[in-house]
Amino acid sequence: MQDITKYNAQIIHAFWIKDDSAILKFYNELWPRVRSFILKTGGTEDQAKDIMQEATTALYINIKQKKFENRPKTSIATYFIQLCKYRWYDVLKSAHLSKTDSINVLENDLTVQQEDDLENQIDQIQHFSQLHHIIKMLDKRCKEILRDFYWKKRSLSEIALDNNLTVASTKNAKYRCMTRLKKLFHTKKALGV
Repeated sequence: MQDITKYNAQIIHAFWIKDDSAILKFYNELWPRVRSFILKTGGTEDQAKDIMQEATTALYINIKQKKFENRPKTSIATYFIQLCKYRWYDVLKSAHLSKTDSINVLENDLTVQQEDDLENQIDQIQHFSQLHHIIKMLDKRCKEILRDFYWKKRSLSEIALDNNLTVASTKNAKYRCMTRLKKLFHTKKALGV
C-alpha cells in the first residue's frame, strides 16, 4: 500500500470535493472486509450495506468537521473499518436492549468490568428512580457519558467524536464514572439510604 498520509490525503480530498468515483473506489475496496465481518457476526448483506452507508456518511461528516486527522500511522481505511464495526456493535447492542431494561444493561457492563459484587447489589434495587437518584449525584460529565451510552444507546466512538476525544479516553472516562457510581452505591447501601 502507498504511503498512509498520501493515501489519507487523497481520500480526504475526494470527500472534500465530492469526487464520487474516488469515494466509490474507496467504498468498493473496503466492502469485502466489512461485508465479511458483518456476515460472520450474524448480520445480513443488506445490514452490511446499511452499515457501509452510515459509516460513509459519518466519515464525510468527520472529514468536514476536521475530526479525522491525517497522521502517518493512522490509515483512513482502518478508521473507516472501525466506524463500521462500532456502528454494527450498536445494532447488535440495540437488538439486545430491546429485550432488556436499562438496569440489566448496566449490570452487564459492570459484570464485564469484573465487578461481580455490585451485580448482586444492583439486583436489590427495587425501582429505577433509586438508580436515577444515585446517578444524579455524579458530576455533569459522568452523567452525560452514562446517559449517552446507556439510555441514548450511543457508541463510545460517537461519544468520543462529539467530545473530541479518543475512543480509549472515552472508554476510560466511562470506566471511571462506573467506579464512582459503584462507590456512591456502596456508600448509600452502607448508610441504609
